Amino acid sequence: MNLVQKLPIGLSLACLMFMSSCSKEDAVTPEPQMESVNAHSGLRDGSGPVISLPYFPSTKGSTGLNVYPLDWERSISQSQPVSLEELPTGTSNLTHLWGNPTLPWKKNLPTIVNANSIVNFGSIVTTTSYRSNASNGKNSLAETKITNLKSGKEYEITMYVASTICSVNQNELTPRYAKTIYVNVKNVKFPITYNINYEGKEAEWIKKTIIFKAKSAEMTLSFEAFTPDGGYSYAHMFVDKNAIKQLN
Repeated sequence: MNLVQKLPIGLSLACLMFMSSCSKEDAVTPEPQMESVNAHSGLRDGSGPVISLPYFPSTKGSTGLNVYPLDWERSISQSQPVSLEELPTGTSNLTHLWGNPTLPWKKNLPTIVNANSIVNFGSIVTTTSYRSNASNGKNSLAETKITNLKSGKEYEITMYVASTICSVNQNELTPRYAKTIYVNVKNVKFPITYNINYEGKEAEWIKKTIIFKAKSAEMTLSFEAFTPDGGYSYAHMFVDKNAIKQLN
């Protein structure tokens, strides 16, 4: 009589079950692991080096006065610096200045077709400008860095710009829609300025596509507005993800 037969019935059954389990594979096939990818530096296909992709930060972020999306900031490079109190900048949404429920727009900005993410977060970078007369005008700027560029290569970037009027007047100046919105792309030596005419528009988005040749691995993009005489304006920029691509 073997060992199992000599054991009590319950213990014999347990022994048989243990022996049966030992006859199968002891290891469990591990689940494949996903490799994390840094969106700023590029992609890795597993067989070669990291491929750097051009990076143009979106305007997704929290709203607020002097609050900015990731990799955006108030520009301090302008020739006539102005104070935050005099000409504020920050992040607004489609319905309110700085996202503040007590500061609604006179006319809300519409959502953007083929830019569905604006429906989800509604974040837009906002700058201000005023002009009391033909010779006295000031404006604030917001800027970001376009990185992972290849010098000598051409790139296409797409953005949307707009102007609005706040229903609650923030100073003694007359609220006006901006007349022109300027987009500046530059490094230290090579500035390029694009003029976007906004005359006759009221809280409408204008899509702007810019093609430029990179002069260095990193360039700065900023925007500002020109206001009609006697006016005070809010200008906005919306950038969706994947808004930049290399052309050659």
